[in-house]
Amino acid sequence: MSVPGFDHVEAGIPCQDANRVRHVDADRFVAVGADGAGSAKYSDLGSTLLCEELSWWLADRLSSEGDLAIADMDEALLRHWVEEGIDLVRAKVIDEACENGGDLSDYHATVVGVLVDKTGGAFFHIGDGAGLAAQAADLASFVLSPPENGEYANETYFFTQDDWRSRLRFLRFGPECDLIALMSDGVTPFALAKGGQAPFAPFLEPVSKFLDQNEHSVAEAGLLELLQRDGLRKISGDDKTLVWVKRTYCD
Repeated sequence: MSVPGFDHVEAGIPCQDANRVRHVDADRFVAVGADGAGSAKYSDLGSTLLCEELSWWLADRLSSEGDLAIADMDEALLRHWVEEGIDLVRAKVIDEACENGGDLSDYHATVVGVLVDKTGGAFFHIGDGAGLAAQAADLASFVLSPPENGEYANETYFFTQDDWRSRLRFLRFGPECDLIALMSDGVTPFALAKGGQAPFAPFLEPVSKFLDQNEHSVAEAGLLELLQRDGLRKISGDDKTLVWVKRTYCD
C-alpha cells in the first residue's frame, strides 16, 4: 500500500508514491513500487503510470513464456523485458508532458519491482527505496536490493532521466525466500537497519507476525494504521509505500 506522508498531508500535496501487484497465475506475480520526486510537478502521475503500465507489461511477458521458470531466465532477457516496459511508459509520459506543457523531468520517479514464481525471483531497481526477500522464520537469511543515492544523500536516480539504463539493477533470490517486500524511502528509515544494508528485525518481525495471524482486511487495516502512526513522524515525514507478500506454495 501507499500512503501520503505527514509533510504532504499538512501541505495539501497528493501522495507521490504508487504501487501495483499483478498475479499471472497461482504461482507467479509481478509487483512494482514507485516514488515520485518531491520536486517534480507531476511526479504523482509519473509514479502511477509507471506502476500500472510496467506491472501489466511484465505480467504479460511472464505469461507469454508459459512454464519457463524465472530461475532459468538469463538476466539479458529480464533486462530486455524491463527496458521495453520502461520505454513504453516513458513514451506515455512524453505524451502526457506534451499535453501539460512540461517535460519528462516533471514526472521523475524511482522504481523498485520484482518478478516471482516457485523457483524464486528477481528484483529490478532504479534509485532509492529497497527490495527485500527473506525467510519469514529467520530474517537473518535475506537478499536485499538496497537504496542507491547520488553524490549527496538526498539525491537519487529516476526512470525519466536520460541515463536510466545505466542505473537499472537486477538481483536474484531463490525459492527459500517466502517473504518479499518492496518499500519506498519513506519506509526504509525504520524497516532497514542503520546504513540500509540489512532488514531491521525489531520492526519487520512484529509486522510479519501480525500479517500472518490476521485475515486480509484486518491485516490491511493494521498496516495502514501502522504507516500513518504519529510515532513515525520523527523518523520520516515522506510518503510511504510498503508492498508485502508472503508466499505459501503447495505441491
